[in-house]
Amino acid sequence: MRSKSSLVVILTDFGSRSPFPGIMKGVMLTINPELKFVDLSNDITPYNVMEALFILKHSLYYFPDGSIFLVVVDPGVGSDRKGLIVKTKKHVFVAPDNGVLSFLFDTNPEVWEITYKPERLSKTFHGRDIFAPVVAKLSLGVDPGTLGKRYYNPVKIKIPEPEIKKDKILGRVIFIDNFGNCTTNIEQKYLHEIPRALIIKNQHIEKFVSSYSEAKEGEPIMIINSFGFLEIAINQGNASKTLGIESGDKVILLISPSSSSQTPPGQG
Repeated sequence: MRSKSSLVVILTDFGSRSPFPGIMKGVMLTINPELKFVDLSNDITPYNVMEALFILKHSLYYFPDGSIFLVVVDPGVGSDRKGLIVKTKKHVFVAPDNGVLSFLFDTNPEVWEITYKPERLSKTFHGRDIFAPVVAKLSLGVDPGTLGKRYYNPVKIKIPEPEIKKDKILGRVIFIDNFGNCTTNIEQKYLHEIPRALIIKNQHIEKFVSSYSEAKEGEPIMIINSFGFLEIAINQGNASKTLGIESGDKVILLISPSSSSQTPPGQG
């Protein structure tokens, strides 16, 4: 018998003012009234599958084993794109087959293409009509094989890797949060010395700190954020709006010569 689960973690681009996350919860509770929900975020940038992938990948650690993740960032809704059930050693995921679960496929999970057909099927809201009922049924211990068929060729995308050079690192902005803080794809592990400066859209940022409070109010900074990535921020300000930064923008991080003995804040 399949194990049951009571926790569903929801990640969507529906927006915090949208009724759609609540409707999906209503559908799931009708099937399994014992469910509990955590909204990881309903404010993913619309249609931004890469951003959803990043947030999901770096949030899994904080959830208990057996959680079911419902991911509905679905620019292909109503098309012939597939829906997936993916089961890893710790969690179950239900999402469209658009690459949002790409990072899981290196772990050789079990994957099913969803074949479940509801009586009512909207061309614009598969989250309500397909994904939510599938999640609820899985939470009751229903075998994924009764809701889909085994699948071996899911869509895969990859978060761009930074390009490491002798005196600089070339990266990109991959996520902008509600405060306007801009997360790049440059991980802390690449920073063996304190950066000299960061260049984005011909703007230079030179202050590197370990906490926002180390900067003056309104001062642009570089910081290692809670995900372990280099972030562009403004203390008590909005870096994205002030500096005109958008997701996907290129950054150039100038790094100190290898002879430097300094260690970036947060390391050592």
